[in-house]
Order: sequence, then C-alpha cells, then structure tokens
Amino acid sequence: MKKTIFYFSGTGNSKYLATRLAGKESAVSIAECFSEGSFTFDIAHGQCIGFVFPIYFWGLPSMVAEFLEKITLNGYEEGSNPIFIVCTCGSSTGITDKMTAKILKERGYRLSAAFSVRMPDNYILMFDYLTPEKEIDSILHDADLRINDIIEAVNLLEDPTACSQEKLITGINGHSLLHRGTFPHLATGLLYPIYRNGRKTAPFWAGDECISCGICEKVCPTHTVRMEMTEVNLPALKQALRPVWTKGQCTQCLACLHHCPVRTVQYGKKTIKRGRYINPKMK
Repeated sequence: MKKTIFYFSGTGNSKYLATRLAGKESAVSIAECFSEGSFTFDIAHGQCIGFVFPIYFWGLPSMVAEFLEKITLNGYEEGSNPIFIVCTCGSSTGITDKMTAKILKERGYRLSAAFSVRMPDNYILMFDYLTPEKEIDSILHDADLRINDIIEAVNLLEDPTACSQEKLITGINGHSLLHRGTFPHLATGLLYPIYRNGRKTAPFWAGDECISCGICEKVCPTHTVRMEMTEVNLPALKQALRPVWTKGQCTQCLACLHHCPVRTVQYGKKTIKRGRYINPKMK
C-alpha cells in the first residue's frame, strides 16, 4: 500500500519512527512544508496518510495542530484513504488522538487509527524529565519492536473493512498499541493549556561558550532563532554572532537546546546542569 508520512521532530525520535514507517518512500517534514508554504497534496485511491509527532503536555505540538488545520488532501475518499497518527512520548498520550480526530473532522477527513511509541524523554525546561543514559538503549530496543507491530497494523488498513469501520483502530490481535494513560482526559485537560498558553521564548539564551556555529538557527522549525551580531563579554571581542529568539512564542521542540554542540543554549538557569538528548540513530 502506498503511504505518505508527515512528521514533526525536534530531537529525532519522531523522525526515526517516520523513516521506519515510510520505508522506501521519503517521509515529509512538516517544518519544511511550513517553510515552503506547502499544504496541498494530491493522493491516489487507496493511499494511506500518516502523521508522526511527539506528545507535548499530553497534546499536539502547536506546529502539528496548525498543519492539520491547513492541510488539503486532493483526492481523499473516506473508506479508501485511511489516515493514522503515531505519537512518540515519554509516558502516555492523553487524549491527543481525540484532539487530532476533531481537527481532521472539521477539515472533512476521518482518523482511522492511532498508535503510540515510548521513546526517551527529553523535556528539561520546568522539570528534568530527561531519560537516564543507561536506559536509552533498552527503550529504543523496545521502541523498534513496537514500531514493527505498528507497521503491521498500518498494513492492515489496506483492508477496506478495517479502513471504513467507525471505531478508531488502536491495536492488532487484541494487543493495544496506544497508551493514553490512566486519566487521559484529566491529563490533557489540566496540562495541555499550560503548553498552549505558554511556549515563551524569553527565557532562552546562549552563554559565552557559544561558538557561533548557527546550528540552533538551522534546526529551528519555526525560524524563531536567528544569528545576529550581539555585544559579548569576552576579552578579545566586543561583538560576536549569537542566537536571538525573535518571536514571543515557539513550538518548544527544544531542537535549539539539544542540538547545541557545546550545550550553551539554555532556558533560564534550570537547564544549565541538565543533560541533552538526540536520537542516536538520527545523529
């Protein structure tokens, strides 16, 4: 079955999953779609559409939500073109599948299936949820096994009966492939508004260790980070290229922070002593 996989990723977890799902096809970066202004896509009869993204505060990343609100799938036929999501998360998804289904329904599309994969956690802003390094290999190994099951479940969507059924597909052979958590409505209802109404960029800064490499600017999906000549407190320099966060809010994927080769991009003072993470298979 022909598939088109759209993905959003800050530290590589969702990108890795998307490349596995896409197989021989190329996964499509949601960030690049925004850069190019590409939101309309032609799809063939029977073509499967997938969206892969991380969970932020038990909900949708702001860029993913906006992409779903903008996307147009020319040729889409309900019952012929199954749409699915795969969420990467450190623990659970809350009701992200229901949030996604609602947005898609308003656009005239129906979500057919939803799955989740546990990946190493890398949120280190308000709290230090970074997965200990000694646990990463084990989590990635289990993630690969889970991805294999999801690939099998996605292949089953080719069956018109599975594609057209009203109930959301969340597993195969009685095995659940979506972990919403114990109190999913409560988790999303209480915590997601913190993300939606927050996402402030003011606390981001770069220290004197900055080597002006510009990686933070390159990896920022919202083009919020820009390298500019800035006054610095160095013996040999009065000015140097430093990252500047040019918008009041961003999607808070933390790509700028985790990709910094000298770990000098910070968010307030709490992240100074906290570790960093990039999916080792995407380095």
